[in-house]
Amino acid sequence: MGSKEIAVVFDTNSYRNFVRGMSSDEVLEVIGDLKRVESKKNICPFGITIVGLEMLANLCEGDLGFNFKDCLNGLIAMSNHCYDEKDNEPRIVSPPYLNLTRSFFNMVPKNYEDGVKNIAGVIHDFKIDYKKALEHHEKTSTFLKIKNYFDKEELQFSTEIIKLIDSAKTEV
Repeated sequence: MGSKEIAVVFDTNSYRNFVRGMSSDEVLEVIGDLKRVESKKNICPFGITIVGLEMLANLCEGDLGFNFKDCLNGLIAMSNHCYDEKDNEPRIVSPPYLNLTRSFFNMVPKNYEDGVKNIAGVIHDFKIDYKKALEHHEKTSTFLKIKNYFDKEELQFSTEIIKLIDSAKTEV
């Protein structure tokens, strides 16, 4: 393949399906294997904030929840897969809004940037020690707060879509 470097991003379902049915220790092993193969082929993995948020939101279900195990293992996979060993930091891509405001206006709303950094930090916690991360973030209601945020955003999105459809019906 030469010296050309290729970036790769996985979506939520990619991580969940990749680790389905595995133990957390098996996840660490296969992610290590994947990183070695990607490194040989100059493939650089990046994490996406929304992917981490989606899996984090599912952890509020608790260990008996339908998606809990796959999302927990997906987070373990993502936090290890998208970690830059050389720079000793996670490679998490900022949401488009953050990139656009920086590109067009040379500024980023501080609270928004802090929120993205916090989410990257939560994801990184699962690389450091996923058991402690799970315990800590359950105790501080991180997962529930993220789920509530998603529920609010999805309601707003669906309301806007319904308004758009109703408006189109009126015009037609």
